[in-house]
Amino acid sequence: MITIAYIDTRPFIYVLAIPTVLLASWIIGRLSSKRWNTAPIFGVLILLFTAAYGFFMYGPYVGYTKMRTYAMTWHIGEPSPQFTNDTHVVLTFQEYPGYHIGYYSKALAEHLSSLNTNAVDVLIEMTMDYGKMRGYHEIDIGGFTNTMGAAWSYGGSHGNDSPSPWEAK
Repeated sequence: MITIAYIDTRPFIYVLAIPTVLLASWIIGRLSSKRWNTAPIFGVLILLFTAAYGFFMYGPYVGYTKMRTYAMTWHIGEPSPQFTNDTHVVLTFQEYPGYHIGYYSKALAEHLSSLNTNAVDVLIEMTMDYGKMRGYHEIDIGGFTNTMGAAWSYGGSHGNDSPSPWEAK
């Protein structure tokens, strides 16, 4: 199984933008009517750039989490040749029928089967950047909290242009 990592590119963007700030300080020093030393201009621009960059890239709108509970239905999906020892459980959003979450977990399937209903509430923690979802994690699926024990999980959609469950409300 391949692990896909989230790579934070913000530090690289900052380092690559420094030459632009250097160029801007040099241009300001050259275009001014007085021949100023560019070192103080560069220092002020670096401070302003760093403060603005820090606020917009690491400020209050980046990386905040919120919890939402969704009403979902579940069913056993098609088995996978990759996960032969696990049961494929598919959770479908009731309010957003074109969206679903799948798990390969025998323990989750046994727990949901013991509930004697196919309707469950799922508590999801979403990580947001500027109001857009970056990632999510199911915390509680109908009373089942060991969601990290699944062999593999995924999220998906099919043929539905309706609003997404991940859009901020």
